[in-house]
Amino acid sequence: MREARQVFLDACQKVAAALEPEGFRWRKSTTDLVRKEGELKFTVRFQSSTRNALSDAKGVTATAKGLFRTSIFADVKRKVEEIYSFGSVAFIAQVAVEDQRIEKWRKSLSRPVSVGAVVASTNIGYLAAQNTWLDVNLASPRSRDKRIRELIQLVRDAGFPYFAQFRRPRQIVEGLTKQSLQGMLEFGEVEYAVFYGSREIGRRVIERCLRQWPGSDQEYEAAVGEYRATGIPEWWDSKAGARLAKAAMLLGIEP
Repeated sequence: MREARQVFLDACQKVAAALEPEGFRWRKSTTDLVRKEGELKFTVRFQSSTRNALSDAKGVTATAKGLFRTSIFADVKRKVEEIYSFGSVAFIAQVAVEDQRIEKWRKSLSRPVSVGAVVASTNIGYLAAQNTWLDVNLASPRSRDKRIRELIQLVRDAGFPYFAQFRRPRQIVEGLTKQSLQGMLEFGEVEYAVFYGSREIGRRVIERCLRQWPGSDQEYEAAVGEYRATGIPEWWDSKAGARLAKAAMLLGIEP
């Protein structure tokens, strides 16, 4: 177990060494890299698993020999074969964006939609062309360095452009009226649109969300009526329409 943990920590250090020259600061205690740009903070955070364990199996099966060339986006069959042959050392990269301007605004409200500075957060795999959760197995010593290099390149190719768009919040707001943004919850999209745009733009984002999920418009109207009669609940409903209704009323979109 300790050896698997060291594999993970060594991988963190290699990614950090590659990205620190690009303005990121490595924080060993939280296994993440942080870059601050004015009111924005961009984070690349690494996680692993308590189920990590290296295999005691002797040798490598014939099937497993081909795993050394497998992409970090391996299919389920390949992943199972690799765990059987080498064990598992999970390496998961998340990216997150914080905005201090929104944090200050949230603090100024008597009842904000969210708290803190985070405006978006997602697994790096959802920013790639594959658009899927990415959990890289570093158990195999023969493929380990190759996969770390691929992950570093993915952060550069997908993570950096993701961060860059938040330097242009007005463009994000305009985009939110047309489609969702990876890493933002729907009520967070409305909140962002209101802060960097207006309540009217926030309403347009709500309308886009309601079109996106059939039946959510009825949920929205029912929730608005209920909240007007009994008050806005502290909890978040499991229904998208109800969550949007709560955000709309907290942000003054629905009087």
